[in-house]
Amino acid sequence: MNAEPVIGYSHRMHEKMAENRTYIQYFPNTGRIDYAGAMIYNFGYACAVERLAGISVPERAEYIRVITSELSRIASHLLWFGPFIIDLGGLTPLLYAFDDREIILDLLNQSPGLA
Repeated sequence: MNAEPVIGYSHRMHEKMAENRTYIQYFPNTGRIDYAGAMIYNFGYACAVERLAGISVPERAEYIRVITSELSRIASHLLWFGPFIIDLGGLTPLLYAFDDREIILDLLNQSPGLA
């Protein structure tokens, strides 16, 4: 049996989901813009929708959004920095960068309801 990989099916799936839902039911996949720092784009989209709808967000939620966005940005930079250092001839900094990135991703994956 042969497999024929066709690029674009995952993006097509998101478009099909959007066709079958109302605007309120569908949150676009911002990971398509930057898969390493998608949380920042989720934050931007949510802020735009909230401003358009006149929704006010609690101050605690704003703090949490900024912290998670910054952690996501740092993890994205570590994903760039590690392989860049390999091009310069260093392997150890890659391991440290990915170790730190894993710590950040573990923090972002924790559910606040379980803490």
